[in-house]
Amino acid sequence: MGIWEILAFGFAAILVGGALISIGSAIYSEHVLERWRRDPTSVPMDVVCKHIDREDTSVGLLVGCGGLVGGIIGLPFIFSRHGRELIGFLALAGVVAGFVVKMPFDFLFGPRHPRAPVDSLPPNGGGRLPYFAGAILKEPAKKADAATKKDDAGDDDDDDILCNFDTYKVFIAPTMLCAAETFDTVDDNGAFVDPTVFLSYDAASMFYDAFDVTSPDFRRLNEDNFQIRWRDIASLTCDPTPKPEKIFDETNSGSIAFHLKSGETREFVVMGTRDMAALQSQLQGRLDEAASDERLFDAGTPASS
Repeated sequence: MGIWEILAFGFAAILVGGALISIGSAIYSEHVLERWRRDPTSVPMDVVCKHIDREDTSVGLLVGCGGLVGGIIGLPFIFSRHGRELIGFLALAGVVAGFVVKMPFDFLFGPRHPRAPVDSLPPNGGGRLPYFAGAILKEPAKKADAATKKDDAGDDDDDDILCNFDTYKVFIAPTMLCAAETFDTVDDNGAFVDPTVFLSYDAASMFYDAFDVTSPDFRRLNEDNFQIRWRDIASLTCDPTPKPEKIFDETNSGSIAFHLKSGETREFVVMGTRDMAALQSQLQGRLDEAASDERLFDAGTPASS
């Protein structure tokens, strides 16, 4: 056996061993998080965060399956005279095979994701609260929005502008807005479509169904999640004019901006077709209630819960 055959054999052994560890770890993390999703009291938050940090399940299964299949495919060729070419072949075969094999592994070993009954959810559980699907435009899209306004004013700009945004499921809780970043698809009615396979648990909107989204731990589950207390909002404004396609190429109903007392503004493009007047009224009602409670508190009268 030559040096290249020895190296190829070692490489294949590492692929197979690493694959088995990766697959096992990904499946275990997925089941722990699925158990927590159904009952947030069943797993300590520190354990949940640990599994989220290491868990991108699809990538874990992809790498694991790719390494496993690539290593197994390469084993018959280990003692051939083509060890040098084999190393490159194993790497390529592993990646390609991972894409092919990942879905069967998800189907056979991945947990199923039925929604919990609404009656079984806690009062501030995400699955019990009203919400809207909101997108936050990133900087290039904000610049594109400004460019479009110039176009409307008569300045021509023929350059194509690509949308760049993050999608959030914005829960309307009694004491605050709770925005959870998600990769889920939003339909034309503004409702989230349940995924058949989670790309990542903390990026699936139904991950929060049984969890109290007003808890401080909500922000620990995903570093891009955020909460805004109604009492910290000075005012809100609604623009019911849908964003043009070159700014936001998804169905949308315009935007809502929350102007905070700190001077910061959080603006969401409302995804899907929504009754913006009704949504604004619902949000303004929460804001007015918080303002009333604050006045009562300042007057020394206990505020409503």
